[in-house]
Amino acid sequence: MYVFASCFQRLEEISVGLRRQCTYDHGVTAVTRVLVVDDNEDSRAIYSEMLSLAGHGVITAADGEEAIAYALRIPFDLIILDLCLPKVDGIRVIKEVRSSPVARETPIVTVSAGDELMHREALAAGADLALQKPCLPEELREAVTAFLNADRRREPAAACGRTKRS
Repeated sequence: MYVFASCFQRLEEISVGLRRQCTYDHGVTAVTRVLVVDDNEDSRAIYSEMLSLAGHGVITAADGEEAIAYALRIPFDLIILDLCLPKVDGIRVIKEVRSSPVARETPIVTVSAGDELMHREALAAGADLALQKPCLPEELREAVTAFLNADRRREPAAACGRTKRS
């Protein structure tokens, strides 16, 4: 019971910190849809809250199978994807999304603790940017903003990050 309570206390502390850092983006006129895919509940909650506070509509998925189901049925403006997922891994999710006429052009940012080889594999499969976990909220926020702004302008993203698809 203590571990369970401790986890929520830590999440609440992070959440309060994010509320202080994040402010609503008044420049957002239409809600952008972001799919957040991570098997770690804390990561999903943190990313979701950060994006929601920035004015984005967020849908979360806990595994690759669920991510594919959402991505192929709902038009998203951006997908944030962990690579180490249950049921279907992140690389397979990227390949499925890229092979779909519905979601083919959706930018994909991977956020994973995987090694450099895994990040390169994700980029080769079609991810647009690979960020290493732990990823600072500001780093992810900048990447999201860059991709969503680039999508509005239809220009290549100048996102921050460790590895970018060329």
